[in-house]
Amino acid sequence: MSVLWGTGCSLKSESKADLEQTKPISGIDERREQAAKRMMEEGDQYLDRIMNEPEGDSFTNHVLAQIAYRALLSFEISESLKEEYEDKLRRVEVYDNDSIYSGISKEDVHFIAVAYPIRDTESYEPTINVVTGNDKEYELFRAFLEPPGIADPIYYAVDLYAEDLLGEKTEFEIELSEPSVGAVNYPEDYNRLDANAYNILKRYNREAQSNVLQNKKWNLFLFQSYAVRPAFRVKYNGETIELKG
Repeated sequence: MSVLWGTGCSLKSESKADLEQTKPISGIDERREQAAKRMMEEGDQYLDRIMNEPEGDSFTNHVLAQIAYRALLSFEISESLKEEYEDKLRRVEVYDNDSIYSGISKEDVHFIAVAYPIRDTESYEPTINVVTGNDKEYELFRAFLEPPGIADPIYYAVDLYAEDLLGEKTEFEIELSEPSVGAVNYPEDYNRLDANAYNILKRYNREAQSNVLQNKKWNLFLFQSYAVRPAFRVKYNGETIELKG
């Protein structure tokens, strides 16, 4: 996910020292600590752009900082560092975001979902493309909502990404759902899609969805209905993760 996550920037010395002093709690804590540092650096990188670059105060940088800070705060860190980064998260949070969602499992698997925005504003297109690292992503989403005939079905596209922040797992068996429409809404079975949907997949070189996600890969899911404020849940290894927008 090289487009989403950058190389990081300089941090306050007290923040680094504070994180380094967090006490280990298990045999994999060194890797967990390194993952937390990475999320902290990435969030600070985007916050630095927001605060200091001429065009830095953008929707994209706010979303990327928000994703990184939420991930950092899922780790066991000191109270002082937690308070500092909760404040930073409040400074970058995007409250009208209905397109980019994220959440972390108890096993430190980071899930990011990108969906077609219900409120179609200009700021979403570049953000969607940057987050996924695909300059045709927004165009792909629009194609599923613009069928050639009035009788042809439309589909609401959601791309889901998974990464083990500890670098241990290579794939994840999941179940994605959208429960905000009154009843739980599940993605369409690709074996039942119409010819237009298959043509779109072929045109944009996308594969059929799978409930087995590969580490650091995007997987496209299609729904036949969506809500004004979509909500997404991922079931993974007995846990339900609520993805936050």
